[in-house]
Amino acid sequence: MIPVKTVEYIRRIDPLRIILIASPPPFCDEYAETLQNLGYRENQNYFRVLNWEADTEFYVKTRCLCPLDLNGIKQSSFETLQYFRDFCDANSLRYYICGGTMLGSVRHKGFIPWDDDIDVDMPLPDYLKFYKTFKGNERFHLGHGDLIGTGGVETARFLRVLDRSVALRITMFPHRRVTSTGIDIFPLCGLPSDKTARGNFISKISYIEWESRFVRVTAMGDAKVQDSYYRRINLMRKYYNFDKADWVGYTPCPYEEKAAFKREIYDDVCKYEFNGDYFAGPKNYDYYLTTLFGKNYMTPPPPERQKVHQFEAFAQPLE
Repeated sequence: MIPVKTVEYIRRIDPLRIILIASPPPFCDEYAETLQNLGYRENQNYFRVLNWEADTEFYVKTRCLCPLDLNGIKQSSFETLQYFRDFCDANSLRYYICGGTMLGSVRHKGFIPWDDDIDVDMPLPDYLKFYKTFKGNERFHLGHGDLIGTGGVETARFLRVLDRSVALRITMFPHRRVTSTGIDIFPLCGLPSDKTARGNFISKISYIEWESRFVRVTAMGDAKVQDSYYRRINLMRKYYNFDKADWVGYTPCPYEEKAAFKREIYDDVCKYEFNGDYFAGPKNYDYYLTTLFGKNYMTPPPPERQKVHQFEAFAQPLE
């Protein structure tokens, strides 16, 4: 459905206005129907400019890529994590496995069986230094964790290290695109000590992030407008010094205030087993996981709540 504000804007047909529909099926058909009901004519007032399925299929075929199963995706992400870990250790950068990766390490000694991605946190000072110093190599390179981010780290929601050897075709709207497997890197920022102030601070950042998503999904916003929202968020992330704050967390985050922790848990770090290798995380894993997932975090959820990401992966065939 086209947002109400957008419909009001385009209700009066302007012969000088050309509308381009770049959404995947079935949304492009819904948008076209709305425009037709307003009196617009296809190939006169509006044009369909993207056949997403055909375009991405062409991408895969021209590169002679073969499908990669879930185990192959996990292996690619795991090797990316190892490369990231080695870089951080060599450059004295702090990092911590987090979220589902931390839960997988404690509960399964590796990936959660139905999951495939890897998440890590970095204190904001280390996160910014990592962005400036990480150069990668022919296989691994730095990316942004969203469709926006044309202004570098100042307009990125989070960072990613991507594996160029694997093509990932994401099939979930509105994020349909071809990218790569890799790991997500989230900045840990200082938060207010007062509980009410902390909640208000997190809510404000979350609201700005929600606004940025609305602007991105509607065809009205350009890259500079979208970037302006994350410039505001990244400025707010610097309000409280990570190393001096009593509370820290990553925001905006789907877990909202659950993703806020006492900073002292990051003073005592140990290594956790993950897929036969070892990676840094807060020693008090029980406090961390209970805060994020509840006291029953060691019990896997029922099958209907075991969410699987919607994508297909491809890689060069082994010779």
